[in-house]
Amino acid sequence: MAVPWRATPSWSLVDEISDGAGCDVAAILDIDDLSLLIRTDNAQIATFTVSLLSYTEWARRSNDVIRTVLGHSLGELSALAVGGYLSIQDAAKLVRTRGLAMQRASGEHPGSMSALMGSTESSFQSLQDYCQKYGDLWIANINGEGQIVVSGSQASLLRLQSEHRDIGWRRCSPLNVGGAFHSPMMSLALEEFSECLNAVTWLKPRTPVLANVNGTVHPGGAATIDLLLRQLVEPVDFLNCVGNIPTEVDKSVEAAPGTTLTGLVSRIRKFSLHETLERG
Repeated sequence: MAVPWRATPSWSLVDEISDGAGCDVAAILDIDDLSLLIRTDNAQIATFTVSLLSYTEWARRSNDVIRTVLGHSLGELSALAVGGYLSIQDAAKLVRTRGLAMQRASGEHPGSMSALMGSTESSFQSLQDYCQKYGDLWIANINGEGQIVVSGSQASLLRLQSEHRDIGWRRCSPLNVGGAFHSPMMSLALEEFSECLNAVTWLKPRTPVLANVNGTVHPGGAATIDLLLRQLVEPVDFLNCVGNIPTEVDKSVEAAPGTTLTGLVSRIRKFSLHETLERG
């Protein structure tokens, strides 16, 4: 997925990210075994690297003024690097630590995620009640009106597959992920991630970044550390984040890999232009 940037000036970032992460990121980007790439520790640093490569190459050529930065889940750390809250090396260190800690938490408490789509007016409350009833399902992503991602145990997710229509959802699709993210099943990752968050240097930001858990602007420092720790075990409220993008912003640009967020954003708010950086 990094192929479009191999011949660009931005490729030098791979060495910088490797130094910060303490691993050979170029080798991870070359993995062609999906079972290895989907592993949380590999997937997160690979995704972070491609996001930074695509953004840096775009910024080198663009005259656009960036007014707000927003990431989804792992992308919140990419956003904080772009916004100037962290150096790229410190952001890479956080990404690698977070990925390893979440991988270990997933090993201790195996789980996964499923996306629910097509709801009625009462479906969200019905889903909350359903999750509370079984105790090992949690709302993990609020991606828009009528699109919710749930984390939990495999057994409860399988049951939800057969019962989602009973609580007002048209479709329930399993996600190909390595764990039950943004739920209490990630609690074992908190201590290790907290130590790393407190060890890096927090800088004076140049561009505001919206926090995943509540859609407010990251204040930096200790308050941002708290928001990032909460994000490990609480839902990503992407709907609220997009709603809080300043009204003067009239264009969205999505860093690679993928174009999923552009689809989510366009359903929440209309911009004059949506640009994706998938092809370099």
